[in-house]
Amino acid sequence: MSSSQDLEFDHKILVVEAEIKRAKNITYVLDGLYETKLVNSAENAIAYLEETEKYPDLILSNTNFISADDYLQDLEKLDGLSFVKYLKNSANLKNIPVIFLTSNEDSIYISRLFNEGASDVVPLPHDNLDIFARIETRIEKEKERNELSSSFQDLMEDMKSRNKKNLDFRSQLFAKHRESISKYEAKITKLRELLIDRNKEIEFLKDKVMNLSQENGNLQSDIKYLKVKLYSSQQIEHTVDAVSSINNMSEAELVVIEDIFNHLNQEYLFEEELIRTISKKILVSDIDFKKIDNFSFIKGVTKSIKKHTKREFFQVVDEQNLRKQIASNIDNLLDYILKNYINKFLFFFAINLLENVGTKSENAIRFLRFYDGRVEIDPNGVRYQKPTISSAEGSWNMVTIIQIINQRTNGYSIIKKQEETIQRYKESMDRTYKNFVELASTYKVELDKTEPIVEQFIHTENILKEMRDESKNLAEKEKCNHDIEKIEVFRMDYEKLRTQKDSFVSKYAKQVTYYKPTEEKFTKIALSVAKILLKVKVV
Repeated sequence: MSSSQDLEFDHKILVVEAEIKRAKNITYVLDGLYETKLVNSAENAIAYLEETEKYPDLILSNTNFISADDYLQDLEKLDGLSFVKYLKNSANLKNIPVIFLTSNEDSIYISRLFNEGASDVVPLPHDNLDIFARIETRIEKEKERNELSSSFQDLMEDMKSRNKKNLDFRSQLFAKHRESISKYEAKITKLRELLIDRNKEIEFLKDKVMNLSQENGNLQSDIKYLKVKLYSSQQIEHTVDAVSSINNMSEAELVVIEDIFNHLNQEYLFEEELIRTISKKILVSDIDFKKIDNFSFIKGVTKSIKKHTKREFFQVVDEQNLRKQIASNIDNLLDYILKNYINKFLFFFAINLLENVGTKSENAIRFLRFYDGRVEIDPNGVRYQKPTISSAEGSWNMVTIIQIINQRTNGYSIIKKQEETIQRYKESMDRTYKNFVELASTYKVELDKTEPIVEQFIHTENILKEMRDESKNLAEKEKCNHDIEKIEVFRMDYEKLRTQKDSFVSKYAKQVTYYKPTEEKFTKIALSVAKILLKVKVV
């Protein structure tokens, strides 16, 4: 069905309306103003759009094209949402504005129409003037959009034409001056090569100056080395004697010294406790880390060992006879200790030194770096740097030593926290058991301490239950019930704490095993440090 077929109009409108009266009303309003085409369903509208050669400028459509009875007979019928989806998914139809008429007041449904591409939605019953105004507005907007699109296309074509002209001009200019440009490029290339050669000459001269500076530094180091050797040749004999020999003593004096020392070792654990304590005090108080070489270090250590050993003896020994013997033989006793235990002193000194490095002690790091970068000269006169610490146990440079120290420090921190946690669990278990024992004692229950603790809890509970059942006093029964409950709580708390403690003990054992190789490496480094402290030579 078509209206105004003999007249020509500027715009064409497709009306999709199944309700006959409303369709006539709408076409009546639009006839004479626009070319109109009326169809009664979305399917017919789609068929028309696929066949027509001239697409409409606007589509005015109801959202419900058919009656409920018709829809029940054919469930495939399209509704407004499906129709607008179809239009917006079509390359040829997606730009046609669509105005929907709807009696559906659901805001969500109306929002979905707009989201799918509807240009406008008019509620039913409609007002003819309102529809006319909205159609005019949409057609004018579409007309403006088309004009803008056309202007944009013209602009793009103009830009393409201009770019082509510019490109042609540049090509002509380049062709005209090609020979001159090539000559200048050749000159620039030559200048670059010359500049590269000059830079190479400058770098060569820099290297030569640096080598001369290094040779000068090496000469200065050699002079310093010769001075150190001269000094060491004068001092080494006296230093070694201070460490490795004792005063001339008679056999009887030696027996007395050995008896005193054996007594000290047995009663006061000299080899285990006192040596460790003295070594730590030497590191803390007696070493001048700012002015140190290996010879003055050995002299200082032997002097400090004597001083602190003497002080420790008179602080810890309280037996009067032994104190008198120590006082009368102190010099020979100290020389005897130096001769036999200097290596052990140095070993514990090395352990304390490395542990202080782990705590970022500035003095300890300065001392260890004193032995870092020791320089040797091979038979060909080439200088090279030896490992920091080298002995039968292995060789390590400064970086490796710091890494091992840090690993050990971190490991001990973790293990110490776990030990503290385990100790807290043990203390809590002991408190719980103590409270249980105090409660059991009020009933004069004899506990078998050889039995597992949980069995003691259960045994005591059973005794209290028997006492409760045998008692005829109501107050005593209530007291028994109350204390039975307390014992059950003690037992549950104890078992929970024991489970948690066992879990931490397992983790603790794994951590100890994990850090065992690190501890072994740390001990080897300490042994190596102790061994070289007497003999290392520094350039």
